[in-house]
Amino acid sequence: MIAGLEALSEGKISFFGESVVGIPPYRRDCPMVFQHFALFPHLNVIENVAFPLRMRGEKRSERSEAAEKALETVGLAGLGGRQPNQLSGGQQQRVALARAIVARPRVLLLDEALGSLDAALRIEMQAELRRLQRVLGCAVIHVTHDQSEAMAMADRILVLNAGRIEQLASPQDIFSRPATRFVARFVGNNNLIDGRVASMSKDEMGIETPLGTFVCLGPSRDMNGRQVTLVIRPDALRLVDARSRESGTPKPDRPGLQFPARVVGAKYEGASVTYSVTSETEPTLSLSIEENAFVRAMNPYHPGDEVIVEWQGGSPHLLSGDRSTDLEVRQTHEGG
Repeated sequence: MIAGLEALSEGKISFFGESVVGIPPYRRDCPMVFQHFALFPHLNVIENVAFPLRMRGEKRSERSEAAEKALETVGLAGLGGRQPNQLSGGQQQRVALARAIVARPRVLLLDEALGSLDAALRIEMQAELRRLQRVLGCAVIHVTHDQSEAMAMADRILVLNAGRIEQLASPQDIFSRPATRFVARFVGNNNLIDGRVASMSKDEMGIETPLGTFVCLGPSRDMNGRQVTLVIRPDALRLVDARSRESGTPKPDRPGLQFPARVVGAKYEGASVTYSVTSETEPTLSLSIEENAFVRAMNPYHPGDEVIVEWQGGSPHLLSGDRSTDLEVRQTHEGG
């Protein structure tokens, strides 16, 4: 719809305050880079890049000069005479980018533009796209299902669910302060623990959960009796061998969340290991816990191991209906 390829059923689309509804795609100054490059196989690189200018009727000398500059911008100077099939995947993607930017667009659309590249090249192209955006000074809208890619590249992230906007915010806010339950589940592998506000004082509230009662700094408004959800990052929890705790291993100096659990899965991810555990006090509750892979290399946990889950500190995030509030935990477990 932004490109003009689909008609709006309602609403409007504006570029920098100017409505583009009813303007055909070729007049919107809004090129798109596709996942599979979409280069013309019968044209060489310079002809591919110059194609939009050719369609505008610009002179051959002018479009050749502009195409050479675009290739230089994406790091492909001197490769204009090659055919697309003589280039690597990363080089072909750069040609597609050069073709999109050759006319200095106001808005650039990227449709899973890095999805077909291997992992190392994808990281390289993420940095390249950020550099290009700064050089061109244009708005870039990038559709991606790769969360790490979105976090690395975006100034703002728009999370969509069934056509509705769940949250529009900075990567930091999306990751640390999700606005809805969907965003909390979708981004960051968070643990969601449902509870009920059982008590409130001047600046604290007690939240009853299947794991016990969290006593947290509370918001100014009265939430007594309200159903809420605690959002806890997987790296804010750690595992302790239940047998070592029973044999006299000292407990943490400060009070914290502690409850027995059983490991049901372990996934090695290079720099970290993500464990899935289920609580013995609440068998239907499954938590994700991320730990340093090098720490765990000599003594990994395996499915079936009995463990103690401990809170590592930090501030959990609270969801209540369609609103969210940051909480600082003062005392994180009573009973249970």
